[in-house]
Amino acid sequence: MKQIVTLLIVLSPLFGLSQNARKLPSGDYISIEKSKDSTATGKTFTSKDGQIYPVYANVKGKMFHCSVSKKTGKTYRRYLKIEGELKD
Repeated sequence: MKQIVTLLIVLSPLFGLSQNARKLPSGDYISIEKSKDSTATGKTFTSKDGQIYPVYANVKGKMFHCSVSKKTGKTYRRYLKIEGELKD
C-alpha cells in the first residue's frame, strides 16, 4: 500500500502541469481555456473597456470569447452577435 501511494505521489506532477496561454501585445500572458468543441480563430475581440479577448468558434461556427465573472470567478462564454463588417 505504501508503495502505491508513493508511486501516485511521484507520478502526479506529470499530469496537468501545462497551461494554455496567449501573449498580449503588451508582453503579458493570459491563460485561456481549451474546450473540446471549439477552436481558436486567431482573431480578437476588444470590449468597450479596452480588454482584448481571443475569439473562438464552436462546432456550429458561432463565434464567442471567454470571460470571467468578477463575483464568482467562473468562466463564461460570451457569444458575439455579428451585425456587419467595418471597412478600413
